[in-house]
Order: sequence, then C-alpha cells, then structure tokens
Amino acid sequence: MEPWDDRGQSIQIGAVLVFAALILLLSLYQATIVPQQNEQVEFDHSQQVQGDLLDLRNAVTSMFGESASRSVSIRLGTTYPSRVLAVNPPPVSGLLRTDGTADGDVSFALSNVEALDEETDDFWDTGGSPREYRTGAMVYRPSYNEYGQPPRTVYDSTVLYDNFTFEGATIARSDQTLVDGSTVSLVALNGSLQRSSSGATSVDVRPVSASSTTVAVTNRAPSDPLTVRTATRLPESTWEELLADEANVTDVRTSSLPVDGFRTLEVDLRPGTYELRMAKAGVGTRVTGTDPAYMTDLAADGSTVPEGGSVRLTVEVRDAFNNPIAGVNVTGNSTDPAVGTLASNEVTTGDDGRATFRFDAKSVTAETDVPVEFNFTLDSSPSAFDPRDPEDIEAVVEVQNTQVPGGSGGGGAGYSLTWTDATSLPGTTSGGEPCTSAPDPCEVAMQSETSTSQIGAPVGFGSNDTGVARVLQRSTATDSDGTAETTVRFERAVGNATLWTQSAGTNDTRLVSTPSYESFESGFGKYGVFGSFQGSGPELTSAQGSNSGSSAIVLHGGDDGGIVTTGYDTTGAEMVVVQYWAKESDEGDLNDGNGALYVEYLDGAGTWQTADTLPLTGTNPGQQRIVRLGADAIHGNFSLRFRQQGADDANDEWLIDDPQISVIGKAVGGGEAGGRAPENGGGGPGDGPADTTPPTISEAEATHDDNSFLPFGDFDDEVLFTVDSEDASGVESITLTVQRSTNGNQLAQRTVQSPPGGDLDGEALDLGTEVSFNGNNGLDITIEVVDTVGNSRTCTGKIDSEDGTVSLADGSLSCSQTSVASVPLVAPPGGGAGGALPPSVAVFGVLVALAAAAVMGSQFPLPVVRHPSIR
Repeated sequence: MEPWDDRGQSIQIGAVLVFAALILLLSLYQATIVPQQNEQVEFDHSQQVQGDLLDLRNAVTSMFGESASRSVSIRLGTTYPSRVLAVNPPPVSGLLRTDGTADGDVSFALSNVEALDEETDDFWDTGGSPREYRTGAMVYRPSYNEYGQPPRTVYDSTVLYDNFTFEGATIARSDQTLVDGSTVSLVALNGSLQRSSSGATSVDVRPVSASSTTVAVTNRAPSDPLTVRTATRLPESTWEELLADEANVTDVRTSSLPVDGFRTLEVDLRPGTYELRMAKAGVGTRVTGTDPAYMTDLAADGSTVPEGGSVRLTVEVRDAFNNPIAGVNVTGNSTDPAVGTLASNEVTTGDDGRATFRFDAKSVTAETDVPVEFNFTLDSSPSAFDPRDPEDIEAVVEVQNTQVPGGSGGGGAGYSLTWTDATSLPGTTSGGEPCTSAPDPCEVAMQSETSTSQIGAPVGFGSNDTGVARVLQRSTATDSDGTAETTVRFERAVGNATLWTQSAGTNDTRLVSTPSYESFESGFGKYGVFGSFQGSGPELTSAQGSNSGSSAIVLHGGDDGGIVTTGYDTTGAEMVVVQYWAKESDEGDLNDGNGALYVEYLDGAGTWQTADTLPLTGTNPGQQRIVRLGADAIHGNFSLRFRQQGADDANDEWLIDDPQISVIGKAVGGGEAGGRAPENGGGGPGDGPADTTPPTISEAEATHDDNSFLPFGDFDDEVLFTVDSEDASGVESITLTVQRSTNGNQLAQRTVQSPPGGDLDGEALDLGTEVSFNGNNGLDITIEVVDTVGNSRTCTGKIDSEDGTVSLADGSLSCSQTSVASVPLVAPPGGGAGGALPPSVAVFGVLVALAAAAVMGSQFPLPVVRHPSIR
C-alpha cells in the first residue's frame, strides 16, 4: 500500500459521524426528553399527594366522636426513574406546615347564638361578644424541578383546595362541612407542624376535644341571623359556590384580617334552631389541651323521690367545645339536710364527663322541694355559689309524702289509688306516630285512677331513677271520672326504674324497663343482619345524618334484608313501647311502591307482625316515631327488626338511629343480636355465617394502546384499565393481569391495594414489549376484585385487535364469583408511558429522528411510537 492510500478513510469518517450523531441524540434526549418525562413524574406525584392531603383533611373534619389518633401518610416528595446514560436532577421534596395556629387572630366564632338548654346557655351567654376559638390552616408546597407553577394545596375551614398563585386561581378539591342543612360543624386546628422530605411522612391527627355531643342553638335576637365567622384563605367567590346549595345560608361575605394570607369569612344563617358540633384536632407539636368550661344538668333538676327513697342525680362537665371532661371534682350540697342528703358530697367525673350523686330522702309530712347545689372550680379562691355561673348548677328535687298520720296503704285516704293498665288508655296501641317531643325521646301517657272515684283529689307522680324514666307532669288532680294523667319520657339508657303515684294516704308503684337502646356510635350493639340486599349490607355512616350523636345505620336497598334484635322475655308485662328515628336517603326509584321501611315484631306464635311502616317518597327529612304494642308482644321471645320490602335499587336507602325497646309493668333484661354478624361497621356476635358475598363490579373496561407515535422514550404497549366496584366489607385490592392468548405467558400484573372507593380510572399496565395481533395472537385480560374478608369476583376477556377494548357493558368481559385465594402484591413494572410531550416538541423529535436516520442509513432503524398526548 502506498503511503497516500485513502481507501480506509470512509469507514473512519462514518464512525466519527455515527459517534457524533449518538452524542447529538444523547444530548437532545438529555435536554428535551428527560425533562419532559420528569415533568410527568412530578405531575403524577402532584395528583397522588392531593389524594393523601384529602385523607388528612378527612381525618381532621371527622374528629367528632373519635377517641384515638388517626395517622395519615403523606408523600411529600418523589424520585425519578433511574437512567443508564442520562442524568436526573435531585429528588423532589415537599413542605407541609401549619399556618396561623399560633396567631390569635386566626379563629372562628358564633355570633347572636343562644343554647336552648339553660345550663349550657350559662356558658354561651357572653353578653354580646362572641366566644373566640383559635384555629389555623395546613399548607403543602412542592419544590418541583420541571413542573412549572404547581399549585399550593391548602386545608382550612373544612375545605381542601389548590391555590395557583401564578394564575391567581383557586380550585376546591373537597366540599365544605361547615354548614350542612341545620348542622353547624366547627373543628379547631391546633399545634405546630413543619415537615420537609423527598419521601413519605406520617401525620398523626389527635382528638384533643371530641365527642358525639351536639348542642341545640338558635339566634339570640329573634330578628337577627345566627352568624358563623371563621378565618380563611379561600376567596369569597369560592365560598359562595361551596355554600350555594345550603338553603339556610342567607349571606356570605369576607373582610380583611390583619394576618398575611387570611381573610374573615362570615356566613349568615336564617333564624331557627341548629345542631352545633365542635371539636379540636391537634397535629405536630405544641398541642394544647382543653379545660373545664361549664357544667350542665343531665338528670338532676326536676327529679322526684318518695320519702325514704333514693334517686340518682347526674351532671356533666364540658369544655368550651361542648365535649365532656374527665377527672374533674364536682361537689354537691343539699340545702335542706333535714329533708334529704347526698350520699357523697364529692364525685369525680368519669371518661364521659359525668358525675352521679345519690340523693336520699327522709320522711316528710308534705310534698317538699329541696334545692341541691353542684359546683366545680379550678380557682383556688372560688366565688360564692351562683346558679347563673357556668360552673354552678342548682337542681330542685321533689320529695313526695306517701303516707298521712294514722294511715297506711290506701286506708287513710278513704279511697285507693292504682295505676291504670297501659293497654286500656285510648290510642295506646293504634300504631306508629311521630313524636312531638323530638329530638328528645318520645313521651308516653300514663294514668292512675281512684276507687271509689274522686273528683279533684291531688295526685302526685314520680320516678326513682330519672336517668331511665322521667315523669314530666309531677302533680295534678283527678278529673270527673276519678283519673289523673301524666306523661313519662323513657330516656336513652338501658335499665329499670320504679314509677309511683300517690294521693293522700294511698299509693301505687309500677316497674318500667328499657332493655334495649342503641346509639350506633361504635357498632351495631345487639342488632344483627338478616336477608339479602340489592347492594352492600347495612353499615354505620356518619356522612348522611343521624338523630343523636354522629352516626346511624344505613340500610341499602334490600329485597328482604335488614337488622334484627331478639331474646327479650316480656312475659307478665302490660305493654311494649318501641321508639326509633328514620330518614330516607334515596337516589333510586321513587313513588313506585318499592323500598318502604317496615318495623316488625315477633308475636307469641312466631309470626312477624307489622308495627309501623314508612313509604319511600324522596321527601322525608327524618322523623322520630313511637309504636305502642299490646298483648301479642307479651311473650318469652320478643324480637324487633327493621327491613325494606321490595326495594329494587341499591340506592333505595333508609337511615336508622336510636332504636329503643321499653317495657311497662316488668323489669326486662337480656337480648341479643339476631341474624348474622354485620359485614361492615362492627357489632355484637351473630348466629349466622360470615360475609360470603363477593364484591359487586358495576363497570369494567380494558383498552390496548400501542404507543406508536413517540420518537423517544418507552415504545412498549400498554393496557389501560377502568374498574368501578364496591363491597359491604370494603374492597381490599384489585389485581390486573395481561397474558398472551397463544401461550399464556404473563406480560404484566399489578395489584392495587385499597383503591379509593373501590375504583380505578385509567390505570396503565406497561406490557414491556410490542404486541402483534397477527393470526390468533391476542391479550387475555383478567380483573380480580377482593374484599377485606377474602371474597373475590373475577372478570375475564380477550383483546384481539390493536387498540381494541373489552368491557362489561358490551359483554366482552364476563364476571363471576371465584374461590378465595391469597393474592400477592406485585410491584408495578418499571418504565411507563413516558413524559407527556407537547405536540411541538414531539414533532421536532420526529424531524430530528428522520434526519439522524438519513445520516446513518438503514443500519439504525428508529421505531415510530405514538404518545397519549398526540392523537
């Protein structure tokens, strides 16, 4: 070869050009594709963290009735997928902090408010100036590298929202619960929290002050509205949208507040009666507790007791949030110890905030009222007793004279006095009727009669335990027929009491009993589940209203299903009295004759009889009702159940609260849950099988996407899944599987644990390859939904064409119950669809790819991949 031979130069030049092209492509990939893919990662994280923050918001707003802390995991930051040749920026971090909790101007208050209970109003009557409660907000701010101008997510005043500071826009991510019909819910946020991380952090939400107590309030000035005022970062226009559907709201306005970022929101409510719920939630450090603020009378004032008898007097100590305080020493003092004394002069409140004293009556010659003074104080130098002070209560106990000198039994009066049989009073067994005493327990008419008949004879009535049964009309005179009538209220408590009636030297007693009462605050109690349902079984709910407390049982549409309690021996009693509260919660068919609520009891022959029924109309706002049952309810196994008849829609729902069985004429105990154990919501033991009903799948769809338009990134095919499922026990997981039809080889599988609401929307499975649909090739799709007790339902189908879809709606997916199996958690495959490229960047990438292919020739063919952002 001659020294000047140049035959190898073309190879060397080609290699250099190829190397330069690779460097050019790598640089272009680093400069354009990596940032776009990372931006998609950041955007996905933004959506995920909003779900976490919504869980945090729900933990705060649902503090009512909570007794334990709730821990919420927040993914503050995220990391990028690892790359072999390209370089990633540092991981994304996020900051979650409280705002305003240390500033006294950030608060909420109620104006022109008056509590209907006099003792509670001793606290709320402030002479015109509203009571202030300090609160605050929580703010999350991410530090993304590529996602420009992300929103700042904020929680305040029961609302979670995104604040786009650059655009000046606000988007609410949740509804408000500040005002819901006639219920006002106020939660104070307390503590100091500041967490910054590129990973997840756990936030504990502590119930500093929380209970199911509600206080009935109204507007103090009759012509002026009740006003809710709170500090907020939300603009007035957003609040107007959030409160637009509240019929009781008459005006919404905001004004300036001397705290950066906050304004004062004022919501006017039309005059009327409202249920006030309050709580205090703590996060982070510097969480402060609450102190006793006032004392209220639960069962003290108005109590009656026969001479020589005893009666329980109960008071409750509460904090400024109307929630009970434990460990407070309450003193009691009888002002007339010659007539009656307290067995103990100091009692410490229990976990329920209550202190119960026993009043022992002495012998009297005439009916005598004894004022009893109760007091607690945190002051080392307490002031003199004043019944108008929030810390003081005066309760008047009436001691009844049951004998006259020289008389015994009925002889001294010249006539006898006896209780009239409860079943002989007019209208007592005429079926169900609404209670005029609502929201207090229902009232029952009772009567005593003289023999020989007396006109105008003085008659007294009383109860030895007003916590179980309270006599509302304690003294009267006999009518022209020699009878005297009173009303008795069976309180919401299980127990026995003795009622007495007396006139001159004659008297009579009557046993009464409440063997069953359920508030449904923490479970089903002595109620079990029976029958079948269109949707899920009965469950506890706090989101749709209740009669007392914060929760009720919801009966989803059932063919013959409901709740039942059994095993009450009423033999020898005069009457059974049933009380309950019911409300429609209907979204299904109305006025079609289906879905009515039936209240039924078991008679002595073992046949279910209808005690009461309510039609499904779609207009029932909720009512408390009473049913009085006669002779066929008196036997050894009285049972009570609530069910729907012929409901043809899962949304034909009824809410049930405060069911109560009371018995006149006998002390009754026992009782147990009938049917089977509840599937959701807890409760006592049942005698039937556990939940064996598989989840319900109302929508399922799988779509192939070949990703054939993108020049760079992930060229692999995907399958996009949408699933809508539900289960009474809750959906534990949804497993998605894709296999080749020809050989059964698995291409991808993912298990999504605890999907929100049992739903998936556009869940993408990367198949890790490109799929050919030539010949008999195709994709076998499997969707398995498993509930929390192991029941499962599986849908299967086959996608046999590119970009093809199978769905439950058109029958190409078929679903059936499957055997219970252990489902392993499978991590999602790596990769994904890549970043969401704007069309301009994608077109530029196509041009660069074609130019590179022209330089390099056909040795390096480039596939063309479609991205979801380009259609």
